[in-house]
This record gives sequence, structure tokens and C-alpha cells, in this order.
Amino acid sequence: MTRNNASTASSPAPHRHIVLLVVVLVFVLDVVMRPMMPTNETRYLGVAWEMLAGNHWLVPFKNGLPYSHKPPLLFWLINLVWWPGVSEYTARLVAPALCVLALWLTGRLADRMRPGGEFGNAAVVILGTMVPFYVFGGETNFDGILMLAMVTCATALWRIGTEPQARLLHWLGFGAALGFGVYAKGPVIFVHVLPLLVAMRWWAGPGRFSAKGLLAAFGVAIVLVALWLLPAFLTGDATYREEILWTQSAGRVVNSFAHAEPFWYYMAALPMLLFPWVAMPGFWQFRPLDSAEKFAFAWFLGPFILFSLISGKQPDYLLPAMPAAALLLANRWPAQFGRPWIVAAVLVGVMAVVLALPTGAFGESIADFLDLRLGLVVLVPLVLAVAAMMRRPGLVWLAVPAIALALNTAYVIGPAGTIMSPKGIAAILAPRDGKIGYAGANYQDDFQFAGRLRAPLTLLRDQAAIAAFVQTNPDGLIVGRMDEAARPDWTPQDIIRYRKRDIWAVWNIEDMGR
Repeated sequence: MTRNNASTASSPAPHRHIVLLVVVLVFVLDVVMRPMMPTNETRYLGVAWEMLAGNHWLVPFKNGLPYSHKPPLLFWLINLVWWPGVSEYTARLVAPALCVLALWLTGRLADRMRPGGEFGNAAVVILGTMVPFYVFGGETNFDGILMLAMVTCATALWRIGTEPQARLLHWLGFGAALGFGVYAKGPVIFVHVLPLLVAMRWWAGPGRFSAKGLLAAFGVAIVLVALWLLPAFLTGDATYREEILWTQSAGRVVNSFAHAEPFWYYMAALPMLLFPWVAMPGFWQFRPLDSAEKFAFAWFLGPFILFSLISGKQPDYLLPAMPAAALLLANRWPAQFGRPWIVAAVLVGVMAVVLALPTGAFGESIADFLDLRLGLVVLVPLVLAVAAMMRRPGLVWLAVPAIALALNTAYVIGPAGTIMSPKGIAAILAPRDGKIGYAGANYQDDFQFAGRLRAPLTLLRDQAAIAAFVQTNPDGLIVGRMDEAARPDWTPQDIIRYRKRDIWAVWNIEDMGR
């Protein structure tokens, strides 16, 4: 714990306040320049909107039905910032603000591990300029708030393992942080926490673990969670109770019903998750680990292995473990600038692939999203970033913010900003609120918040349901994708491209038979 490589670095890390300012600026620009993205942002903003419109404060609702997939904390926080008035931008800033707080607390944890400030600065720089931090932290999602909960849990555990004073108080603080994690995204917090607990003897030494302290922590967490779960359990229906207790927790572990991927998925994604810092020569140097590195290694490797064994996988699931990766990499800060051309080459290569292939990052023809003019606008900041890194390797940390700003610019001036936005369809639907059907069975609340709809859409799973809806809503609308097997058989009023390659349509029932 006494080794402090960062303090002897020939190229000290930028001060964390500079990085925090850059992160805040990019997150704000991201929210202002980019539309709310389907399906995560549109769905979660829709659930938060239904919580407000229907006074569903204990059991969240999605399209008029109880929504058991996620706990309510993020929806509560969104409604809190809506107290002065409902705004898309304030709602979409909630999750990024929590990520910024997690970033700052990661620096504070690093300061506890190695006082002096340089190690904390390096940890903040690395975490704040990782690809997953921008891609997943800037979107309205649950992984950023879970990352915040995990940093608070890790801080409490580090204090338990290294500070002899007031250890029971630290265990109680750990319990509160654990309860916060359950409110953030449910029992998945244990996947991140258990490896640190199991490995405590390894990173903290013998005698630091306390069974009584752990029981006290679990007691605090159970009490905190019960304050919401018991009333929700009593007021929700039978389906909600089954899903909240089993399907959305243990059921995902036993057999994922979404996002199933092979066991090697995260290993293949690791270079992207650690970009650009994986290019540091020092990252690949093997050497004995001290307590701080053992702690960070257990924090990162444990969830990495456990999530690899669980069937459901997404890159953002590992976001709560990224602070641990940043702590490991920060300890190798002096060696990171030896070969900046590696990062520069990867940047140029990624953009060349995106622009050259007939299909690319958006899942279809790049020409549908990027023209020559737009391509040049996207490339300019990246070329400038590459040139700066080649002349001043210490600026390598600007690589990912440059990519984020370039992509946001692409949304503003290119067709992607319209195609990926639900507002066009929502504006057509809003005047017929309460008389709208959805041709399909898997509606993700795309238009609830964008159209400020107060009534759920009627799900029309087959032609019989469409016929019944037409009879009861002669002046209504039906929305859905053109490739749905069950869809109206008359000419649509509007045909709109929405969500990448999908072609959507709005059918006006009054046009039927014309």
C-alpha cells in the first residue's frame, strides 16, 4: 500500500477538476445534441412519466401495466427533478449526473488508498475517459447509478479492511450502500460486491472480516429495501410479485430471457471496454500486487467472471466494475505514454471502418446516416485529436471525449438525429391520446413521454384485435412497424423511418375503406 507510482510519474496526470469539467461539458452537450434514444431512454422516461401521470409511486408502470424489470429509484429521481416542471433535458441529465458523482468518489477512494492526490487524479482521468463511461454513462440507464452504488460499497469495504477505528460503523455504512445498490438495479449489486467480500482476507489480510459486521450490514440493507418492497409487494398484483421476487433476479441468472450471449462475450469486448488505456505498455507488465491493487483486481475480475457465466450479457453490465479497472491502470500511469501511436492508429482505423463499409456502427447503410459533408465534420475533431496526441502524448485522455463530440455532431447535422428520435411519430399520436392502438405485442413505451400520453396504447396482437379496436375507436390511430405480421390492411396515413432500419407507419382508422 505504500507504493505510489503516480507520485513519481514524469508526466503527471491532469488535475481531476479539469477532467470533471470536460466530462460535465460532454455529457451536457450529449443531452442537448442527441435525441432520446430508443429503446432504453424512451422506455425509462416513459415509465417515469407514467409514475407522475398516474401517481404510481410504489409500483412503476409501463404502458398501463406494472413494470417489474427495474426498481423505482431512478424513476423517483427523475420525478424529483421534474418537481419545478417536466423537461426532457433535466430528466436525461439525472443518470449522467450520478455518473459524475461516481467519478468524483472514485478519486476520493483512490486518495484513501494512496494519499497525495496524484493517484486520485490518474484514476479520475482514466475512468472519465473510458469508452463505456461515455457510451453508457451518458444515457438514461441504470448502470451509472449502480456504478455509484458500487463505488460507495467499495469505499466502505476498503475502510473496513484498512482502518481499525469504528469498524462497526463502517459495516453499517456498507449495509446502507448495499441497500442503495438494490434500489439502483436490484440484486445484481451482489454480483459486484461478493467477490470483494470473499477476497477480503487476500487484499486486507487476516482478521479484517467480521461475521457480525456482515450480518449487521445485511440487516441495514434489508430494512432499507423493505421500506419500498413490502408496500410494493402488497399493492402489486400476483404477476408483479412473482417477477420482482424471482423472474427479474434469479430467473435471469438461471436462464436469460434477453441478451443471451456466449461465455467469451466479455473477453472479446474487453479491448473496447478499456480503450484507449488498454494500449498502455505498462498495462501488460506483470508484477507483485499490493493491497490496493489486489482490492481493485478482485473488484474487476470477480464480476467479469460471474457475468461471463451468467447467460444474459451486455457491455454496460460491467460499467460498475470500471472504477476498479481505472484504479489498476492508474497505478501504471508513468508507462502509458510510451506509444501514443497505438491509440492514434486505432482511432483512424475505427473511423475508416465506420465510413468505408456498406454497413457499420448504425447497423445499416452508412450513407443513410452520413454523407460526405457530415463525414468530414465527424473526422475533423478526431484528426485534430490524433495530431495533438502525436505531438503531446499526455493528451491521449482527450481521445474518447473527441469521439463523443464527433458523434454528437453527427446527430445534430445528419439524418440520424431524426431517425433515432420518437418525436415525429409521437407528435402524430398525441392529439388522439386514449384512442391509439399498437400493431404488435412488444411495445417499449417509445412514445409515452415524447407525446406526453396519459392513456396506454392498446396492444393489437392479431387481426381480430385490430378489428375489435376499429369498431370501438372509429376515430383512432394505429401505429406499428410495416413488417409486423398483424397490421392494418389499408393504406397508412404516414410512413416514417424510426429506430435504425425499421419502417414504421401510422394508420388512421377514418381512412379505412377509402
